[in-house]
Amino acid sequence: MDGKGVSDNRRSRRWVVIVLVGIPAWLVASTLFGWWAWNREHQRGEEGAKFAREIDAGSLESAMRKIRDFATPRGVGDEAGRLGLTRMAAMIEGSLGPSNAGYEVRRLQGVSAEGGEWPALQVVVRGDSRPPLWVICPYDESEAAPDATAVASTMAVATALAGKSLGRPVHFLFVPHRSDPELFGRMERWIARPDVALWIEGTGGQDITLVSGPRKEEQFQMPVAVEEGGGHLPAFVEFGIVPRGQATGDITPATRALAGMIQELAR
Repeated sequence: MDGKGVSDNRRSRRWVVIVLVGIPAWLVASTLFGWWAWNREHQRGEEGAKFAREIDAGSLESAMRKIRDFATPRGVGDEAGRLGLTRMAAMIEGSLGPSNAGYEVRRLQGVSAEGGEWPALQVVVRGDSRPPLWVICPYDESEAAPDATAVASTMAVATALAGKSLGRPVHFLFVPHRSDPELFGRMERWIARPDVALWIEGTGGQDITLVSGPRKEEQFQMPVAVEEGGGHLPAFVEFGIVPRGQATGDITPATRALAGMIQELAR
């Protein structure tokens, strides 16, 4: 046999070895990867479903009491307020994080003052490919009208919707200041059109009302009634939730109504 024939035989045997070893190895690797990918998605789905909790009066009353006892006042103007902001941020992260509601809590740049920093906190309910609905809730409080209903209700709604499929994605965003210009400038970039934004002002009345905001979205088909009168809302939001009527002390009906409105807006 000449040198060429020997060389051809060696190449043939080499390819046989490659095929015999490579195909089983590829099958094993692809099977392991497929199992890993399925297991990861399966765990994600289970995580949201496992920790979702319905809105109930007892949980809301407990949340309001904790906020009142441990995170009041809340604002950057003095030391007590800054401590309250720190505690409120920790409460949001703890309540909505992996050990409770099951979300991954993302920290975004918020505000800073007197050497302290307080983040904007984001959690996401996954959805389809449409632009997301942003549900924005300040976790500081107004000095003129201290109120914890907005943050308590929004946390409860986010917990109740964990792991659910609503339609468009829903981004819950808790922000540490309700009027900081630099923070608002960043939020305008985060929530650029065609995203739609809903600002939560409070749920402490007998009822809540959906009002139109400064940035109207003409192409957005509204599934629920919208009132005028949200001109005081931030410039980058389409809608706002405001309380109506005398405060009742029980925010459960208003919180359930808020959850229903968010689900309708996300359809």
